[in-house]
Amino acid sequence: MRTSRQPNAEWAPAVYTAYAPELDTAKMRAHGMEYLRLQERRSYNYLQSHDVRSRARPDKTVAEKIPRHMVLRLMITEHIDPNRMKYVGIEQCIHEVLITVAANKEKAYSFARSSAGALGIVQFIEPSYKMVRTNYPSAPLEPHFDTAMRDLRNAVMASVLHMDLQLAHLPADYLQRFTDSSYHMAAFLAAGYNRNVVKVVRTYRKTRTFTGGDAPLENKMYVRIQDWVGDYLKRKYEIS
Repeated sequence: MRTSRQPNAEWAPAVYTAYAPELDTAKMRAHGMEYLRLQERRSYNYLQSHDVRSRARPDKTVAEKIPRHMVLRLMITEHIDPNRMKYVGIEQCIHEVLITVAANKEKAYSFARSSAGALGIVQFIEPSYKMVRTNYPSAPLEPHFDTAMRDLRNAVMASVLHMDLQLAHLPADYLQRFTDSSYHMAAFLAAGYNRNVVKVVRTYRKTRTFTGGDAPLENKMYVRIQDWVGDYLKRKYEIS
């Protein structure tokens, strides 16, 4: 039993099922992945139906511009602890996320709040959410931050819009260069999702890599982990 802070500043009880080895079966992991894919489909379909245009490519919708596999990668990556990964391996960490999702569904990571205030399965901070809402007024996003992050469709939509906004920050030559390669696009979007995108671009100008030079270790690990998650999704679920 846990308690959840509500928008009206009161506390309410919430039941949450923690990961347990007994739950870790192929069937349960498949249920977890299917639930994440359901949220991905619902979010992309909703953005497409509202014709939310890409800030990076106004001739396309956001749903057409941002690869669908990216939201799956990042939802999983956000909940992998690099320190735990050293001991149990990346695949076990991915399994733990999928089991948590399968066991809790819409409550999965709803109460996960980082020391920086990042909330929910997509680990957004409130200033980033406000920025997304400001830049995409046609997107049907929930105005209240805590509520928004606990509505999985809404949270995933926000993460898709955030990635599009990252691309919109790029000079035209960088945009072409980064999006010509699915590998580089995934690495850039992951780096910018975890770190201020302006700093990522500055790092690239200096080092010709997204996480070189004085990029924080956390950012370096985040980009590596999302790549390993991408490999897992392609190998196990043919998602790429």
